[in-house]
Amino acid sequence: TANRVNKAQFECQTLLRAKQYKSCEVLALFSLSKIEAQASKQQQASSQEWSENIEILRASLEEILGDCAEGQGRYQRAIECFRQAAVRRHMRATGSNGSTPTRCNEGPSNKALKKQPKVHVADGSEDVEMTLVDVTDSFEDSQDQRRENVQPVNEYRHRYNTRQRKKKQADGIMEDNQNTNSMDQQHQKSDPKMKKHQKKVRKQPNKPTEDHAKAIDTSIDFAPLSIAEANLSVKESRCHAKLGNFLEATSSLEKIGNEFKLFETYMEMGKLYTLVGRRTNAARAYVEALRKMPYCIEALEALATTGCKEVDVMEAIEQGIRARSGAYQYVFPESETNAGSQSDLLVPVKELVKAHFSARRYDQATALEYFKSLQSEFPNNPHLLLNIANTQCKLGDFSTAEATFQSVRRLDIHTIDYMDRYAFILHKRMDKNKLNSLSNDLLKTSDRRPETWVCLAFLSDLYGSKEKSLMYLDKALSIDSRHSFAHRIKGIFHISENRPEYAVMSFFRANEISKDLESYEGLVEAYLASEKYKEAVVTAKNVISAAPNNARALALLGITLSRSSSREAQKRAKRALTKALALDSTDLRSLLALVNLHLKDEECDSCVELLSRGMESLRTNDQDLPLLHTKLGNVYTMKEDYENALKHYHSAISLNPHDSDAHQGLEELEKLMRSLNGDTS
Repeated sequence: TANRVNKAQFECQTLLRAKQYKSCEVLALFSLSKIEAQASKQQQASSQEWSENIEILRASLEEILGDCAEGQGRYQRAIECFRQAAVRRHMRATGSNGSTPTRCNEGPSNKALKKQPKVHVADGSEDVEMTLVDVTDSFEDSQDQRRENVQPVNEYRHRYNTRQRKKKQADGIMEDNQNTNSMDQQHQKSDPKMKKHQKKVRKQPNKPTEDHAKAIDTSIDFAPLSIAEANLSVKESRCHAKLGNFLEATSSLEKIGNEFKLFETYMEMGKLYTLVGRRTNAARAYVEALRKMPYCIEALEALATTGCKEVDVMEAIEQGIRARSGAYQYVFPESETNAGSQSDLLVPVKELVKAHFSARRYDQATALEYFKSLQSEFPNNPHLLLNIANTQCKLGDFSTAEATFQSVRRLDIHTIDYMDRYAFILHKRMDKNKLNSLSNDLLKTSDRRPETWVCLAFLSDLYGSKEKSLMYLDKALSIDSRHSFAHRIKGIFHISENRPEYAVMSFFRANEISKDLESYEGLVEAYLASEKYKEAVVTAKNVISAAPNNARALALLGITLSRSSSREAQKRAKRALTKALALDSTDLRSLLALVNLHLKDEECDSCVELLSRGMESLRTNDQDLPLLHTKLGNVYTMKEDYENALKHYHSAISLNPHDSDAHQGLEELEKLMRSLNGDTS
């Protein structure tokens, strides 16, 4: 039977890799039926060792059935199979011969097991395929820790039976069962037909009265005692997450002891903690994941948004690199590795950490320098180019970012990451042809990514269908509710539709997921549109506390204070905007806000000076020059310097013939000049 089941397991693994779930399930069910038939025949003469081996075979097949159910989307069935397999392995490890596993209420640390004496035995019946991550764990742990810990369970069994007996006595169940059993015995003795039936039953071979899987009590919680049990808990957690039961998924992972937690366990814990809002626990899980696998970019990027310290991440990476070097020597004894050497690293993770944490501190210029230095060392790397383009977008350099995105698409036209940012640039330029081509390419690549539907939302907005755009954004968020960019764009669309209350909710959610300056700016704008001035000021001050020397943060505070009617608030706004321009002379929002404040005070000379300096700093950016020329024409009109006003209006129209503000200003100026000429004549 064992040889037959081992062959069946081998074939099931082949079918699983080919994703032939139905064939794999049928094969596992036939093998499980064969085991049940063999078990019923040898039930009387079977030894303890034979029974334990049969339980392991059942557990392996039930795990395969769980994998098949998970692949078919039947997650509740998969949870039951994984749970039954875990219970069987746990019963075998603890030496329990009943249908109920030993209870462990002490939680993930499993304190009770540590207090009792442990018997270390080698498990020869399980054949666990070791990956490179498992080898690292084996290298780090001692020989005794890598073996299963078998705990004498007499005390546990006694405590469990005592609890069950007290519970039954309290409910009155035990007395009813005793009375029922005594009545049945008396009836059997007095009824001659029952005696004949009992004789016939004794002659028949032993048959299981019910399915053995149903006799297993899977409701009792227990801590895994082996890597195989821990792996089943991870699979069970994934199925709970697919069903949206995040608390149950988290509980399935928390009961695993630290000695059995692998890299994938910590990654699953980090994702689940992030979903339920436990950011501190998520950061701890991701740090432990980096200690197991220092090249995990997902963990690195997640830690940059959870508030974890950069020093802790660097320390975890150093430990992970040393562990991997030891694993390389264990797996590849002939190779020479230099632990921690920069040249020996497969991925420059330390520089990536510096770049991502610089971006988290809102220092996008420094982050861009790190990415560009890596790009010079690793040319034509799509991952680095995408990060460079995203950073350029955050800096407001959209023309350069567009060229970088085009370079990425030339290298890999099927890439999806950050393509919604590229669509944002095309939407800003109102380029329908390129946006339509990008949308078609993304739909052909995958319609199960939120970036695809955000891109379609931009395309619908260009064609004037705002409601359809919001529908596409809802579709993107249904795929990934934590896609902060989709929340932010939804807030922008609500602002354009004069629905600031809905915009506040969208920007708040985007800022909750990823605290970037764009989300803060949108949230402040939504508060101001909703006439919630105090909330806008508080939000702007929170940005200043996080990035005190950031030009955009100072500009945000200055713009918010400029909306106040208080004279003192407007003075503070001028100071903040002046400091923002000193840090970044190309910040157009700060420049225009400061010009408007000076115009309120009729300080036209200061406005001319500011706008002239702004045009010098923005000399290469033709997109913003028409706006500055128009603004300067308005200022000269207020100064009654009509000759210079005409010159700047015409310059704005020559740069952008569709500039409506420039055309309107020119018409008003010509009317004013005609009226003045008529008065003098």
